[in-house]
Order: sequence, then C-alpha cells, then structure tokens
Amino acid sequence: MNPDVTAMRTMVLRGLPVLLGDDPSDFYNTCFDCDSDETWAQVSVGVLTVVPEDEQLVPNQLHLQPISTAIIVEGAIVMDDVQNLPEALCLLFGLSYALHLDYPTP
Repeated sequence: MNPDVTAMRTMVLRGLPVLLGDDPSDFYNTCFDCDSDETWAQVSVGVLTVVPEDEQLVPNQLHLQPISTAIIVEGAIVMDDVQNLPEALCLLFGLSYALHLDYPTP
C-alpha cells in the first residue's frame, strides 16, 4: 500500500507547532463554508481550512479533502483556494519572506 504523499506531509506539518512548543490551534484554523469572516478576525498569521457543513469539526483533525485552504494575515484572507495544507504553508513562508512579516509572539 502506497501512502498518500499529501496526507503524510499534512500530518507532519500539523505536528510541527507541537514540536516547537506552540499551540497548533493558534495557527491552524478550521471553519465551515458558511462561517463569517469574524471567525478568524483575531488571527495574526495562520492557515484556514474550510470544510463542508456536514463534516464534524474535531480539534487537530487532518481534513484531507477540504473545500478550500486559505492563508490569513492580520485577520484577513490574503490567498484563497489553495490546493492543500502543504502548498498553503509553502506560500505562507514565501509571503512572510516577501512581506517581511514577523512570526507573532505568544
């Protein structure tokens, strides 16, 4: 059986904040497709995974088939419809480098 590469990358990247001693719920956000923008208005930098309403929101679930993945900077979505979480993180690192963003202090 061949493991799905995207699933393995997603799992490893979701665990990265835990290894760094940070709270992953501050960075990785999940919402339903019907939620309003107020859900992530307080997020300074993060990744948003949009899931269908019929799916349960379980903390730290991988959500390998989201409706959409987005990048949040200062409470606003700056990139939407990213294919998956690993791609969103690559784009976020590129944005943080290009825009000279600082990682938020806890």
